[in-house]
Amino acid sequence: MDPSLLKFVLQVIISILMLSLGVNQSLVDLVAFWRRQGALLRSLLAVVVLFPAVVFLLLKLVPVSSGVGSGLAILAAVPGAPVTYKRSALAGGDPVYTSNLHMTLALLTLMVTPLILSIFYGQFDLALEGKITVLQVVRQVAVVQFLPIGIGLLLQRVGPRFVEKIRKPLAKLAHLAFLVMVGIFFFPLVLWSIVQLVWPLGLVSIAVFATVAILTLALGYGLGGESRLPTNLARSRQQRASLAIATIARNLGLALLLAELSGAGSQIVPTILGYALVSLVIAVPFSLWSKGQIAAAADSAT
Repeated sequence: MDPSLLKFVLQVIISILMLSLGVNQSLVDLVAFWRRQGALLRSLLAVVVLFPAVVFLLLKLVPVSSGVGSGLAILAAVPGAPVTYKRSALAGGDPVYTSNLHMTLALLTLMVTPLILSIFYGQFDLALEGKITVLQVVRQVAVVQFLPIGIGLLLQRVGPRFVEKIRKPLAKLAHLAFLVMVGIFFFPLVLWSIVQLVWPLGLVSIAVFATVAILTLALGYGLGGESRLPTNLARSRQQRASLAIATIARNLGLALLLAELSGAGSQIVPTILGYALVSLVIAVPFSLWSKGQIAAAADSAT
């Protein structure tokens, strides 16, 4: 598939996912989430602080090429993956918590991404030929995430009856779009192309990707959840699953754009795709295990 066509298809899919999120997003729930300072701070600590910290520490300890270091730095700077909502559902996550966290991360990306990149710029010799501006980050996040979510919220406001009619069909369309995106990523020719890009990076780099994914998945799971009471254990484990997935799931669309804008995309893109593939492989057994834990907790509460 032509790269420009693939990029357009993925943007359409993400816009559908974000529109579906917008028509289901409750501003009341979002404000309530912001008022739960403990849960909010733990969530942001995992996604915005600890993921970059793990990447920073590994880059200090493990010698990798400047392309790999640059790719990991960009991934550390782009939280709030548009597909987090669907990936979290596969792990049995809490949909309300996940949507509220995603909205929060999308807003914070405008500040977080340039800040984290500047930290990595100052500490490592990165293969970034051009400085990435805040305006470039704002444009990408606004078009791909804010616009469709905003349309969904506006429709809730001006046409609640219309939203009720389209909510379920749109949710089905979003689910189908997600399956199409997964199918594209794991289509044999596409998957083989990704493997051919990633394998030359070497086993050390691939091991670094796996280490980042495993450590941050564990950190996200450990920081998630608000209650340890038996009656609330299932919900707590749902929120743990949501935060774990939100921590490792980075905004690949924004990451690939920043790699392109950096002027060194050919060196950086294999790392971004490599981490995406490795983290997806690691997330599969975690999701199966998490669903089992949530089901067991729900059974024990009844």
